[in-house]
Amino acid sequence: MTVQVNVARHTTSSLGRLLYRLQDPSESLALVKELCPAQATDDEASWRKARLAGSVLLHLGTKRANDSALGRDLLARLRLRLAILLARGRLFPRERASAGNTLARLGDPRQTVMTLKDMAFCLVPAGSFWMGSPDEDDMAFSVEKPLHRVKIPYDYWMARYPVTRAQFETFVGAGAYKERRYWREAERIGAWQDGYVNRRWREPIEGNIQEFEEMADTLKDFDEPFNLPNHPVVGVTWYEALAFTRWLTERWRREGVLPASHQVRLAQEAEWEKAARGGMDIPTRPVLGRGWDEAVRPPLRRNDAPMRRYPWNNQTDLDRLNYNMGIGATSAVGCFPGGASPYGVLDLSGNVWEWCATRWQGHYKNCQDGAGQKGAMSRVLRGGAFDSDQWDVRCASRDADDPRSMYNLVGFRIVVAPVLGKRGEKKRKK
Repeated sequence: MTVQVNVARHTTSSLGRLLYRLQDPSESLALVKELCPAQATDDEASWRKARLAGSVLLHLGTKRANDSALGRDLLARLRLRLAILLARGRLFPRERASAGNTLARLGDPRQTVMTLKDMAFCLVPAGSFWMGSPDEDDMAFSVEKPLHRVKIPYDYWMARYPVTRAQFETFVGAGAYKERRYWREAERIGAWQDGYVNRRWREPIEGNIQEFEEMADTLKDFDEPFNLPNHPVVGVTWYEALAFTRWLTERWRREGVLPASHQVRLAQEAEWEKAARGGMDIPTRPVLGRGWDEAVRPPLRRNDAPMRRYPWNNQTDLDRLNYNMGIGATSAVGCFPGGASPYGVLDLSGNVWEWCATRWQGHYKNCQDGAGQKGAMSRVLRGGAFDSDQWDVRCASRDADDPRSMYNLVGFRIVVAPVLGKRGEKKRKK
């Protein structure tokens, strides 16, 4: 059976009518086979056909597709094709985001996104960088000033993507909400109690915890697309992000992934900004991997834009980030490969705000490293989100919120870094 498809003619409504007529699974699979042939071509029409093929398979259902050898082959082929579409940044941003959602529902094959075991990291070598904004920057706010040079004296590895829903669900499934040792600070202020996070953080919880729906030992759910497994996890308090890093440090040390000299944690504000903007010197090409227990010394070159506004350069670009441009929600991580920082880190601008370890302070005056060790309880947020404007998604843009807050536009990412002493220096081996 041959199904002729003019991809340019198929709007959403016409595709819906076509799918309604395809009652026999073999007809749907034949259409998928035509739309997504074994021999791929890298052109716009082929990528749009792959998107349509994804819609057809979603209509058929992955369970029915797996009932036949042809269906299983086409499902595997299409998963890979859509993952390549994202990695190469093909089609318009909204189409790409839609393809990422389809991929989530079909089963994203990217293990770096879907598992903890294969999480991807980017090396940020030790050295100096420019933090903040100069007085002459007409986009800068006072909280970003003064511009100052910061030296980070150690290498660290920043996760290439924000932590995804799928990765965080592993933490939830491991029963980590019940482990008191991960929640010390949260327990102290009543944000965690007897294995539950307090969803009513503005009011104290008294009496039987089970009487309160706002007390939960599960992740807050904002429905699709926010809860798709390849999207950044959202609705997490700072305390949940912190507990995740402690749990993962413990797990990876037990598994031999992480040496005792290193830990998983939230980025300090200075570490985040350097990863976005680049140091005075940057690698000639990004170093991806997990080389934290090795002496990795990549060749470096002079950073030609050490005070860049955005991770790529000084101009916003709809094709490089998910911000206030019409997607209107989170997108699958890695949808915007053109937005990579000098170290290869993705999604630092837009998609979701990211919790940092740093306590908030409203300026950089008398603060050499930007860590803000003293001050209010509020914690720094960086990067902007899907609803942000061009000001909020800049490398130097800063915001903050109460660490008990949970919104559908706030997530987090992790770093692997040396265990530091009280002065912010690497602990020396005895």
